[in-house]
Amino acid sequence: MKVVRGLIAPAVIALALVTITGCGQSVDEMVLNPNTKEELIDRLLTENIGKEQIMERLTTDPEDKVELAETLFRDTSIKALAIEKLAADKSYRPELIKALMADPATRLAVAEAIAADENGRREVQAALQTPLKK
Repeated sequence: MKVVRGLIAPAVIALALVTITGCGQSVDEMVLNPNTKEELIDRLLTENIGKEQIMERLTTDPEDKVELAETLFRDTSIKALAIEKLAADKSYRPELIKALMADPATRLAVAEAIAADENGRREVQAALQTPLKK
């Protein structure tokens, strides 16, 4: 009887290990499986720690920042949000104005938009009446 137990116990353990390893997915399999990938992303984004780690990894390397920005700017809603954030940031506003004024077509479009707006037109007329600062 002891001999039978000695043979059955390792067989049962081996069978259990084979079953456990056969059911598990490797990390590569999880990443390549679209359903699992979505689940992983959803889980990471729902956890604040996951969000912070993702943002740290995406924003530490300048090349990653550029790639992320180029990817996001394909979405028009992100463009509108970026423009809104840039315009609201008073420290960046002079740079934004310089960028708009540098391109003649953009400068003309801004001038036309201001001239078409009644309040904007009044502000420009008032500004033109005051002498330039030296």
